[in-house]
Amino acid sequence: SKVKNEARLELYQCQLSGDNNANDESKQIWTMTKIQLQNHKMNFIQGCAYQFSTDGSKLFIKVVPSTTSSTPPKEPVSTGPAIQLVERGARKAPGRTYQDLLKNGYDEAKLRYYCTTEVLCIDMTTTAVKGEEPTLVPQSKGGHLIQSLNSSPCGRYVLAQLTTKFSYSVPISRFGKDIVLWDLNNNQELKVASIPVNDEIPLSFDACSRHPRGYRFHPCGTGGEDDGDDTMTTIMFVKATDGGDPANDPVDGERDALYCQTIDTDAFTLHEPTKFVGLEWRYSDLDFSESGMAIVEEYRWKDRMERKWILNADGTKLRMLWERSWEDRYNSPGEPLTRRGAKGQYFIVQPTPTSIYLSGAGASSVGDRPFLDVLDFGSEEVKTTRLWRCTAPVEGELDASKEVNGVLPTDRKDIYESLVCVMPDNDSIM
Repeated sequence: SKVKNEARLELYQCQLSGDNNANDESKQIWTMTKIQLQNHKMNFIQGCAYQFSTDGSKLFIKVVPSTTSSTPPKEPVSTGPAIQLVERGARKAPGRTYQDLLKNGYDEAKLRYYCTTEVLCIDMTTTAVKGEEPTLVPQSKGGHLIQSLNSSPCGRYVLAQLTTKFSYSVPISRFGKDIVLWDLNNNQELKVASIPVNDEIPLSFDACSRHPRGYRFHPCGTGGEDDGDDTMTTIMFVKATDGGDPANDPVDGERDALYCQTIDTDAFTLHEPTKFVGLEWRYSDLDFSESGMAIVEEYRWKDRMERKWILNADGTKLRMLWERSWEDRYNSPGEPLTRRGAKGQYFIVQPTPTSIYLSGAGASSVGDRPFLDVLDFGSEEVKTTRLWRCTAPVEGELDASKEVNGVLPTDRKDIYESLVCVMPDNDSIM
């Protein structure tokens, strides 16, 4: 909340106290505790200044470094020529036109001034409860231009993307960056990768960076059900095998490949990357179930096609779920339903080992009618069964094949319903 008459924000922790099992809500009280930031100011320049670790045990807060001046740098009378260096190994490539780019050294100084942040860490199980001050994450001391922070399932590691090199021809999302791993237990830092400025991407919409991209933690460690063991922590990333240019021939029929790198906890090093799965088209998304089964999505922009594959825990392709045009909204099968696991990661909901739930907007000629399906991929042919669909409007023709049990509804009303969640027999949210 904003402090009255001051250009400053305060952070509070709200929690429900009392008997959590009590049926009478009057016996449960919401309490609000101020998190002691002292003289630190939160930095919201690049998104929300605070985020929880995956397991919810820690709260990370991006703050302005104490050494930062209270006034921004002044514009010099003359900034001099705008000098850019071409790195060794760079290649020629056409470039897109962007607005509001950096123009000179003064713009660089302003960007550093406003975006440089340090990271504070609060142990939500002890520090926040006792009202103690948060601790500075040592690896962030002095400040960094932090693009993102990603917490591991066990809560011990943080994968940070730090801006390191500027450019006057591309926006900040394509600036050079370092991918670093922070060990919160031992206060160590390990450089995972150093990515140069991404100003060589071809103009084709099927093009991408030729450098590794999409760094994230494997939600299940090295595969299988996550038990919170930090010795199983694995990093995943994507790399184009065709150099990111669709004009090049694919390598062994693949244009993108996903890789895994396991962290050696004792030596705090990374094992060599191992290929998880290769894709004929460009990588789009990857979701896991708690059993380790995964669904990977790939796309081809030139004809707006997408594919979804079922993967085993080791990354081998089990079967294709569908290949379709994403512009065909009337026949969209929906997306896999997910739920939050014990460690904060989201997993695909599986009613049985060989089935998943699908939910979608249900676009039709009479408007959007959200639906819930169950898809069974255990038989020879993939079978989809409709479990629920939004009530049909009074006017308009309906397609019986897209209704529950294949029967046209008789009770029609001009109302809109949407799926909130699926609940099991014990009434707990899935």
